[in-house]
Amino acid sequence: MDNSIEKKIYDLIAAKISGRASADDLRQLEQLLSQYPEFRFLNDELSKPAYDTEKALTHAKEAYLAHYYSKLYLNQQQKRDEWEQKIRLQYILKKVNPL
Repeated sequence: MDNSIEKKIYDLIAAKISGRASADDLRQLEQLLSQYPEFRFLNDELSKPAYDTEKALTHAKEAYLAHYYSKLYLNQQQKRDEWEQKIRLQYILKKVNPL
């Protein structure tokens, strides 16, 4: 394959990814990818989004809920511990001063 064709494919893929490819550029790219299928995988991989936004959003929601519930649980545990401490203190005070 001629290096100029390879460079043309790279340029067209870059134009497609950047959003500045015209309809003619896209047709030419498809034609070249049909002629040189070894570039199809590269084109497909580079055309994918950098990350799956739906998965990222789901992950963020799960992380938030996990954090929220752990804080809620810790807060309840802390209140329970404080309550038990007050009960123990009242019990000790009654033993020391039974009035």
